[in-house]
Amino acid sequence: MLLMFVLVDPVFSGADLARAFKELGADWMPLYTDGPGRTTGGGAATAVERKPASVLAASRFGTEYAERLAAELGLPRHDPRQAVARRDLALMGQTLRAAGIPTVPGTSLTIDTAAESGPVVPAQWDTWPAVLRPDCAADTGVAVEVHDAEQTRHALTALRTLAPTAALLHIPAGDDTYQVHTVSSAGRHLVAEVQRHHETVKDGVTRRRHSESLAGLSEPERRLLTVVPACLDALGIREGAAVTELRLGPTGPEVVRVRPGLDGPRGSDDPYFAAFGFTRAHLLAESLLHPDRFEQRLERDFVRPRGLIRIDLRPPRDAYGRLAAIPGLNRLRRLPGFHSVASLPEFGTPAPTDALAPFSWGAAYFVHEDDDLLRSAAAVVHALEDTGALFTFSS
Repeated sequence: MLLMFVLVDPVFSGADLARAFKELGADWMPLYTDGPGRTTGGGAATAVERKPASVLAASRFGTEYAERLAAELGLPRHDPRQAVARRDLALMGQTLRAAGIPTVPGTSLTIDTAAESGPVVPAQWDTWPAVLRPDCAADTGVAVEVHDAEQTRHALTALRTLAPTAALLHIPAGDDTYQVHTVSSAGRHLVAEVQRHHETVKDGVTRRRHSESLAGLSEPERRLLTVVPACLDALGIREGAAVTELRLGPTGPEVVRVRPGLDGPRGSDDPYFAAFGFTRAHLLAESLLHPDRFEQRLERDFVRPRGLIRIDLRPPRDAYGRLAAIPGLNRLRRLPGFHSVASLPEFGTPAPTDALAPFSWGAAYFVHEDDDLLRSAAAVVHALEDTGALFTFSS
């Protein structure tokens, strides 16, 4: 009998999961929500009638409803006792610290909070400067440094175009932060990818330049492999994908936040298969369609034969006019380790005028066994971007 699966809100990287299910010939149906716990159309009734084998949150938007529907159908789900802690950053930090896991202090802000007069941060928040960033499934890679409650209110208004419903406020996590992506089944956790994000700060705006998924991990980085599963256990995350954001503090890993569900922008499958032999979306599909294969992965050590760097391309900050050419593209393609580019903008696209504009100018992927070579290639690409040699514009 062919199993059927429900994918709740398969947008952004959730669309990659839907594509993986299609490639593998799985029987599935999408279910979309228009807010926490609300579905559009009559999809929910159809899903119940079809008796799915699993309900998956295919993006951060779908986590709450996916949990509710799984509970109604008696299907595997996260521990309901930690449901609020999984959504609220301050309570999440309390829960993790109670489990002996160090955290980076932070709190969640909503658009309702922003509409109130006066400060938008909780009265107990007194740590400045802080970092404000959108809380959205697209993972825009943009954040703003703020120094008081009033500045936070103005910054939150500016960020509404990126995340109209919520934002996160936390103390600065440092120059390099990590994301550890996992796939879980029945409370057992597989580390799929360890990413290190390289960010730069200019005029108070923090912007991600590239993400490294390296072949080799340093000894401090290997501690992430034990801390992250402990975080998932403390928050009752038992099924599906999750991403844990951390920094390496003086005494070891410190958790910024944990997000259940697939997260992040859409990606290109081919470079990840070239580097690792899978994507996170395909691993999640495998855990449901071929649990025996997934079980074998759980018994193996974390080893990656090749590293991968994804560079989110962008024009220089002073770019003006419309995209006329991409003269640096062939030089980029000739760099050692180059694999592919994806989602380049159409010619004639206007240059971004907002410093908080999210990445939308394509991505370059590099794959190689030598991590230092990958970092060198990324440095060359950033020089092309910053000097205006990659994109040119006409008025």
